[in-house]
Amino acid sequence: MSETTIIRVLQLYTLVSSNYSSLKKVVTIVKYTLALLWQGHIHPPPPHTNNTSQEKHEVFINFRSEDTRNNFTSHLNGALKRLDIRTYIDHDLNSGDEIPTTLVRAIEEAKLSVIVFSKNYAVSKWCLEELMKILEFKKLKGQVVVPVFYDVDPSDVRNQRGSYAEAFDKHERNFEKKI
Repeated sequence: MSETTIIRVLQLYTLVSSNYSSLKKVVTIVKYTLALLWQGHIHPPPPHTNNTSQEKHEVFINFRSEDTRNNFTSHLNGALKRLDIRTYIDHDLNSGDEIPTTLVRAIEEAKLSVIVFSKNYAVSKWCLEELMKILEFKKLKGQVVVPVFYDVDPSDVRNQRGSYAEAFDKHERNFEKKI
């Protein structure tokens, strides 16, 4: 079994749990995946063409602030930083930065993106826009994406049930009103 296959199996198997015991598993997956990137077993996304400074972060963390900023995401961010893994979450924005440009650049420059799906994740248009960019860079540049399901059933996300169905219905109604 290849190392990439092992990572995929670990992701599918361990990320369905949504409690603090899963935090250690998520950190291990991120650490192991980055090690494979550094060793050249997984081809990282090419560096941003206009980036002349040293890379600022390795991992971009996408999450719904209201759901996870002060619990799971802050613990995940802290655990990765203790392992000297540079992370980017939206509080890293400098005052005066143009948010969309800064976030798109941060997503593009990351070697790996962690998406923390939570109960109200899909309510946020901003989270969904970041998710679209992450998936775009996964497709275009091979960026590694690690999904985490925090206090939400992965099948609700995949099949747009429960809070995800409600959120997408609301987005659709708002879109129709604008037309």
